[in-house]
Amino acid sequence: MAPRSGSGTETGPAQAYEEKHLDLLKAAAALFARRGFHDASVRDLARETGRSLAGLYYYFSGKEELLFQIQAHCYSTLLASVRPLLERETTPRGRLLAFISNHVGYFRHNMDEMKVLAHEDLTLGGEHGERILELKREYSRILAGIVAEFEAETPRDGAHPSPEMAAFILFGAMNWVYTWPRRLRDLPAEELAGAVAQIFLCGYPGCPVGSLAGIEQDISCSPRDFWQRPPSTEPGRED
Repeated sequence: MAPRSGSGTETGPAQAYEEKHLDLLKAAAALFARRGFHDASVRDLARETGRSLAGLYYYFSGKEELLFQIQAHCYSTLLASVRPLLERETTPRGRLLAFISNHVGYFRHNMDEMKVLAHEDLTLGGEHGERILELKREYSRILAGIVAEFEAETPRDGAHPSPEMAAFILFGAMNWVYTWPRRLRDLPAEELAGAVAQIFLCGYPGCPVGSLAGIEQDISCSPRDFWQRPPSTEPGRED
């Protein structure tokens, strides 16, 4: 097998499988973002990717599992990428800025996935839905915990939202960037993250935060962070 460009080493079967799987998830996310989960079919994905139905079903057993894999990969990648960033920060403010930077940076480069997560949030049920809910809760608890630390370090007089409510208000500001005008959503990720952080921390016009640096450009497609079930070798049916 020919070596990957610039790698100097041969691509093993497991790595080749992961890369093809991730390419398939990107294509499926683009299809679901454009047409919606319920109006898209596995046959549509086969046409767009040039694969046979049997070839697609090697990677998933049906359309719901495909949606599950897209969502699970997004949340697992976010969790895997944000944890080392938080460990390097010594203050609640620094951890909050790191979380915002990582979250906005990821979805700035994965707008289709952001739209799928937002629009198909309650689509999955059963075991798949429970697994996604666990990942979402785990990720949300991290942000709520950071906000609670920040609040404890900078107490305010009077009533204010709970850390959990504040965390979800912040998610609301970050998760709908894909709906913004293109001239805004195409801005550099660090500029988008800096704007979100400034308004959340200080209000508008508030105090300046500036651009947030250190956004990981490669977290959009990292096979080693890919959480998945073992692939099904049995042909599934098209939903």
